[in-house]
Amino acid sequence: MNNGTLVWGPGTGNLYTLTPTGANLTLVASGANGINLRSSFNDGNRLFLGSSSNNAIKYVDNGNFGAIQTANIPSQGVTAVVTRFFKAANVLYAVVNAGQEKLFKSTDNGANWTEQNTTWDNDGNTDDLGAAF
Repeated sequence: MNNGTLVWGPGTGNLYTLTPTGANLTLVASGANGINLRSSFNDGNRLFLGSSSNNAIKYVDNGNFGAIQTANIPSQGVTAVVTRFFKAANVLYAVVNAGQEKLFKSTDNGANWTEQNTTWDNDGNTDDLGAAF
């Protein structure tokens, strides 16, 4: 982030920024806008925040934490964790662990996400792809 480092209060859902000098913490999200932060990804002017509660992906444009948006991602259950974001060929991806790793793709800058096929044909048997993140 241009304005400092993102800090999360474990177990609280509170999200803070830390000034570049490390002098001050600023509460930027709590309550309904809070998030059990597990991963983040900065894509230019949009910061993505991945949660450990029912696949919540939130995003912030231009550092405006007063207008945190929640993305549309299919529910995987309350134990699902957004473990990683990445970008390939200008397409955003999120890896979600819901007992197994699942891959989600967004083609509209992270507003909506769709699950991608993560199986392969192993000599006639269909196996899930595994991942270690």
